[in-house]
Parts: sequence; structure tokens; C-alpha cells
Amino acid sequence: MLHEVGDRLLGHGYADHGLVSSALGTDPVPFEQLVSLIDESRLALDPDTRTGVVPLAGTSDLGGGTESVVLGRDAAEVRDLKGRLSACIAGRARTEGA
Repeated sequence: MLHEVGDRLLGHGYADHGLVSSALGTDPVPFEQLVSLIDESRLALDPDTRTGVVPLAGTSDLGGGTESVVLGRDAAEVRDLKGRLSACIAGRARTEGA
């Protein structure tokens, strides 16, 4: 599935200039809220740079929480995007728990 996402969003041969990774296991949130969090945190896929986060599910049976696809130019950028995604979801959980 990740290869198909990369191929469709980044184009054939995307592996020459980009990396596609899954992000699983963050706290589950309703899908609409996940989309809003990604947009508000400026993590959404940028069509110009072709990097960012694409939400797939608020609750995934693969990792017990949200499921997203992360697209970056290299492993460091993907790690950074995943960390920022986890932080914004965790921040939402802290805010709602307060």
C-alpha cells in the first residue's frame, strides 16, 4: 500500500527523490479531528515540496491508534514529521484531559 501511495502522490520513480513511511500507534482520535490537527499543525502534504502527512484513519487495527502516511525527502525529514505528528496528537490529548 505505501508504494502505491508514493507512486500516486509523488509519481513513478519517487524513491529516487523521496521516502514514504507509515505512522501508526499514536492516540486514537476521530478522523475529522486528525485531519484538522494535521492541517492546523502545518503537517499536511504540501503539493509544491511533495512532503507532509496524509491521514488515513483515526483508529487503525494495525497500530491501535491513528494511521497516516508520511512523505519526506529523506529519513531525517520523515522522522521529524512523525515526531511533530505525535506531538500534536499528544498535545490534543493533554488539552482534552485537563
